[in-house]
Amino acid sequence: MRKFLVFLLLALLGGGALWWFDRRSRRAETPTPQLPKQEQPAEQPARTAPEPNRGVFTEVKDAGGKGAQVALSGPLDVWANDMSTGEPRKRSHLVAGDCATLEGGLFDLRDTTLELFVPESGAREVLARAREVRARMRVDPTPALDDQHPVTLIDTVVTYETGSRFAPVTLRVPKLESVVALERAHSEDALTISGNGIEASGRGLDVERLGEVIRLREDPRATVQLEDGSTATLSSKGALVLRGRPDLGPEHAEISLAEEAHLVLAGLEPLDLRAQSIELIGVIERRSGARFRPVSILARNEVLVTPAEGVARGETLAIEFDESGKHARGTLDGGPELDLVLRGARLVDVPIDLLREGETLTVKLDGAGP
Repeated sequence: MRKFLVFLLLALLGGGALWWFDRRSRRAETPTPQLPKQEQPAEQPARTAPEPNRGVFTEVKDAGGKGAQVALSGPLDVWANDMSTGEPRKRSHLVAGDCATLEGGLFDLRDTTLELFVPESGAREVLARAREVRARMRVDPTPALDDQHPVTLIDTVVTYETGSRFAPVTLRVPKLESVVALERAHSEDALTISGNGIEASGRGLDVERLGEVIRLREDPRATVQLEDGSTATLSSKGALVLRGRPDLGPEHAEISLAEEAHLVLAGLEPLDLRAQSIELIGVIERRSGARFRPVSILARNEVLVTPAEGVARGETLAIEFDESGKHARGTLDGGPELDLVLRGARLVDVPIDLLREGETLTVKLDGAGP
């Protein structure tokens, strides 16, 4: 019995020792942390160039016909010197609030300002502003408008600051087509012209040599401020042309009318003249506030002139003015007729049987009459 108790005690002690060692070994074990399962990255497609935001790819060529396709958009500010003749011929400054390339090598420019300068003096010749411009750009020798391709200006105001005798001359045109950097331009729309001493309107426009010649093609109306403070009003069914006349003098200019022309001179010596064509030549200085001083008038075909009183008819009328701008001499030719109202001193040389004051005397002459 005693041996059995000793055996049982030793068995219990052995089991307790095993339990204690097993417990310590489990406490000493550090559990291995489980990492979260990571997702495999998705397969990336091959990278490709994005499409332009607004501009489309268009071809831009250099002078040799070589070039590249480009797509441009955004603001634009370009200074360029035209070196096509080997020497600087023109300097230009182009600013656009936004631009985008179009098909066919064209550019769409928005909120655009274009300035043209004389390289030697730096004087500005032309200032143009437009809501929209369609043009072709060149890259050789420098980025600039292509002079050989038409430029379309929408809702534009163009000022020729030096070319015209009436400069600065401002044109307000809904749509203007131009080439050679506004040296030549034309329009089919109704427009207005504001110049030094002149306001005009009409439909259809042609501009040559940076404003040296300006032509309103149809139904023109113009008011010219004269040096004596009076005005000349001109209108016609056909064209009205403003041009310099350097052959007559450095300050001479001509205003001509064609087809049912009408000229009215106001002032102390009023004159109402109608003919198929009228040329008014005068002098205007190149200074701000200068006014036109008439030198001569030449009217041709179906001439009808109404001075203060009476009517004269003929085929040709030439009027000369003195240095103060007053009528000096008039010559009516081509079967001239003169209707005079008989008043006061005009009755002196009239036959006695015709003397009746207030009536009209018609005189038919064989030749010209002063």
